[in-house]
Order: sequence, then structure tokens, then C-alpha cells
Amino acid sequence: MDTTISNNRANAAGGGIASQGIINLVRSTVDSNVSCGVGGGISVGPASPGVTLTGSTVSNNVGGGVATVPDVPNVSVTVVNSTITGNSNGGPSLGSGIFSGGSTTLVYATVVRNTAGNFGNIDTQTLESFGSVVAQSNGTGNCLPVTATSHGYNFSDDDLCGFKAPTDRQDAGDPSLGPLAANGGPTMTVLPLAGSPLIDAIPTGSCQSDGATGIAIDQRGVPRPQGAGCDIGAVEVEVPPVPPAPPVPPPAVIFTPRFTG
Repeated sequence: MDTTISNNRANAAGGGIASQGIINLVRSTVDSNVSCGVGGGISVGPASPGVTLTGSTVSNNVGGGVATVPDVPNVSVTVVNSTITGNSNGGPSLGSGIFSGGSTTLVYATVVRNTAGNFGNIDTQTLESFGSVVAQSNGTGNCLPVTATSHGYNFSDDDLCGFKAPTDRQDAGDPSLGPLAANGGPTMTVLPLAGSPLIDAIPTGSCQSDGATGIAIDQRGVPRPQGAGCDIGAVEVEVPPVPPAPPVPPPAVIFTPRFTG
């Protein structure tokens, strides 16, 4: 919790974190680590139950962001109110943002701008997602899920993630996102810009549906919703407060002189 792991290097897997146990990061950052194997940011071995990110950011790692062992179906990656961005893999590698031999679950996640030889953002056996954006993989394709289950209100700029629920938007163009920046809260985030299709895309009555039960804030701690609905992804754009109305001046007093004669 409230930890930063940055600028580390490994000759094998796991530049930032390598573990055979469970990894549970809360309000934490894994940034700018390097591995010569998989998982420049985070790597877990076959004995690990997996990785859970809550209110956290995995960014700018070389060798990929989060990786589990291929073909080990009991290992899971869960990303809630978190951002995975700017991670990279060279060569023919797959899944620079998330590479999972098991399952991946996204809830209010922003997984963008990760690049690899193929399927830059996510390569996983199974993918479940609600209210998340997966986009901007630099032309390498966003996802390679063997099995995909959408719980709705997801956004992607191609059609490879299996976002086929009626409320999803896939192959939907530019999500209109700002850079990774200090937008408030304990971690860096990627903020939807004015006019982004992610803003208010989830009706208020559905903000805590399908895996999002109890999530009433965004990655920064900003309450959800703001405005007419909840925003897709890890960040809820704040609505500026309405300025108070100017004070009403008191009515003018008209003095009518009285003349006597």
C-alpha cells in the first residue's frame, strides 16, 4: 500500500517485482523498471495465485507491465480502478500491458499505450471486463483473449477485445485521453479530455454493476459519479463547482418629498 517501485533492473523476469506468492498493490506505482525476461514491472511464477492492482499505476516498464507464466490457468490478474500504460516489449512479444497465462479481470481500468510486437495491451487466456478502456496499442492490436466476457460499458478503438455487450463501444475511434500525469491522488493517471466519449458513458444506476459493487470512487479517490453518469476507465472527470450566484442588492428606496403650504 502507498508504495513506489521504480528504476530497478533484472536479468531475468520481474524488473520491479518477481514473486511466487500473491501480489496485492493498493495506491501504489510500479514505474520505469527493466527486465530481460517478461514482466519488466511485475512478474509472478507458477506457484503464485496472481496479481491484484487497486488504485495503482504500472507504467513505462521495459519487458512489459504485468506478466504471469504462460499456460498456467490458475494465475489471475485483477485490475480495479488502476492504470497500465506506456509499457513495452520488443521483438515478437505479446501482451506488453498484461500477459497472463490464466485470467484477467478489468473493473474501471485504463489499459492504454502499451506496445509489443503483437497485441500490445493485453494477451490473456480469459478476459472479463466492466467499465474499462483498452486502446492506443500503436497499431499492434489491443487484445488477444482466448475467451472474453464483457459485463458492459467497455471502450476499445479496435474489435479484438471481445467487447460485444450492447452497452460496449468497440472499434469506436479515439478515446481522447491526456498524457500520464499528476492529476491528483497518490498515483499518476491518464485523464479523459474534454469531449471524450468515456465521460458520463455509464448511467448512474449502472455504476456499481457486474463486478463494480462498492466502487464509489475513482483511482484518485474522486467520488463516482460526477455529472450525468460514471466515466469509463480509472479516472472520473470532476465537474467544476457551480459558482455561487451574486448577491441580490436590496431594493432601492425611493424618497418622495412631501410639500406643505
